[in-house]
Amino acid sequence: MNPHEAFWKGKDFVSNLKPSDKVILVHHKDCDGTYSAAIVSIALKRLDKKIDKIIAGSTEKSDDIVKAIKPYNKVIIVDIGIDLLFKELNQMDKEILYLDHHMPVDKELSKDIVYINPRLENDKIYQPATYVVFKFFSHIADISDKEWLAVIGTIGDYGYEDCRDLLDRYIEVEEKSGIWKTQYGKAAIETVGAAAEIGFGKLLKILIKSENFEELTRNKEIKTAYRKYETMYETAKKQFWKNAEMFDDVNLIFSVLDSKVERVGSAISTETSTKYPDKIIFLLEKVDNFYKIHARNQKGKVNLGKMLRDMGVGGGHIAAAGGKINMKDLGGFKRNLLIKIRNKAK
Repeated sequence: MNPHEAFWKGKDFVSNLKPSDKVILVHHKDCDGTYSAAIVSIALKRLDKKIDKIIAGSTEKSDDIVKAIKPYNKVIIVDIGIDLLFKELNQMDKEILYLDHHMPVDKELSKDIVYINPRLENDKIYQPATYVVFKFFSHIADISDKEWLAVIGTIGDYGYEDCRDLLDRYIEVEEKSGIWKTQYGKAAIETVGAAAEIGFGKLLKILIKSENFEELTRNKEIKTAYRKYETMYETAKKQFWKNAEMFDDVNLIFSVLDSKVERVGSAISTETSTKYPDKIIFLLEKVDNFYKIHARNQKGKVNLGKMLRDMGVGGGHIAAAGGKINMKDLGGFKRNLLIKIRNKAK
């Protein structure tokens, strides 16, 4: 299915939603995914289309996503890499609208899956899901007053160069790293930090309810939760550096966080990578009975997404990727990681 055909099929998917359909929206449990879900929810409401259930998921818990969507006949998925889901989705008798920006799989998808992803045309492009979702639904519903949501979500996933048509109307920066110092970058940091305390479900409700940018930034629940998060974040950052192993021959920083300071791994890895763009950052965060992998390399000298896919533990983008391993596999994972990075450096 070519991108032009996918757009029209996606439009048909939305227009053909009926009151009798059971509809579930699945979004990634992060900034990009949550802001994407807010835009989908607002757009569908304005089109008098209902959503029966919304869940936040992640690729490292893909089995939970598959289980959650089984009772529904119409599925909308945003900002979740399809590589760990396509086999199960291909076998389901469901109509699925899938809007994403992660690397596509080189496999044929079921005719019932409408897959919209700018990387089908250009695998080098980087347009976060919020950008993709906003552009798509802007052709179907009048959501121009919610463009500010797209700006925050796009910045929150480090989108810039390929999203200038959207961002240049709201921010002015000399270089990409400056996006975090803008009021929209600060809003991305604050709202997602707050979500670590109040949950992404609650954050989503706040985003949908907020009439404008100013109302969101004044939200007392967000501000209170973010203050609590900041304390936890500083504790976690100290532990990150205390546990950090430096492999200077390959510019790698490898660290593990324990379960007492979970939910901050993504933010710490991104901050560290932004501060040290030449470094490859691997932060493993204990979650339940496994390690969640946060991998970053701002200069993209190593294709982290491909590396984790090849290792069979995850996937993602060139400069930012994630996955999971069992706790017992930590030693073996680190050894294999070093071998792969050193081979790349030769």
